Amino acid sequence: MQINLRRIKAERVFKKISQAQMAKKLGISRTSYAKKEEALERLLLKVQIHDFDYINRI
Repeated sequence: MQINLRRIKAERVFKKISQAQMAKKLGISRTSYAKKEEALERLLLKVQIHDFDYINRI
């Protein structure tokens, strides 16, 4: 299975996997997993905004 990191939450939800189930598979708490998923989303949003700014300057 190949996961698109830009859509990790959407992939998880689509496959009907809860954060608790994902966290258990990874051996971490649900809270830790939720924080990592949220941080990844914020990071990717920043990258998208940066890319959009770059494209608009060209």
